[in-house]
Amino acid sequence: MEEGRSARVFLAVGVSGDVAAAVTRLQNALGQGTPAGLFRFVDGGQCHVTLRFLGQRSGEEQERIMGAAAAVARLSAPFAVAFGGLGVFPDARRPHTLWLGLTEGKAALVELAARLETALGEAGFAPEGRPFVPHLTLARIKQRPTPALMKQLLDASIEATRVQAVECFALMESRATGAGVRYVPLRLFQLETACTPSK
Repeated sequence: MEEGRSARVFLAVGVSGDVAAAVTRLQNALGQGTPAGLFRFVDGGQCHVTLRFLGQRSGEEQERIMGAAAAVARLSAPFAVAFGGLGVFPDARRPHTLWLGLTEGKAALVELAARLETALGEAGFAPEGRPFVPHLTLARIKQRPTPALMKQLLDASIEATRVQAVECFALMESRATGAGVRYVPLRLFQLETACTPSK
């Protein structure tokens, strides 16, 4: 990270190559099974679960964010996730974002996000105004689907991705480039607490 440089940042969990490949396959299938121009798909290789969006922040603010994130990571254990099932924001009547939910690990992600929210609050950052819904964004919805198509999408049986271990999260920058927005990791935070063996 360049010292003192302002950046548009967020905290997120990245996805494995297997999950990214599964996302791309799903996007291709959705593109073939729905009207042309309905979706603007995101780059599967850039997929991530946003834990906390923080917006444009100064270098000093980023240092405080990293301090809070590091403290949470030291007290958090690795866990596993798998993705499956479609949803939309804000709701099925006026959808603008299509996303992939979780079939495994949702509670652990919610807990990690809650710990970050508390630590960020203690570091002087205003609380997030919306409830945390862990998900991978698949596409922006460019035109409103018919109610029948919307129901078909949300009722579709989506095969769960391979299980992925979550051993770290990152402070990411949302960086505008000539090829569109790219997400660049600025600092990784390893989850350090040992898992308790099951009996």
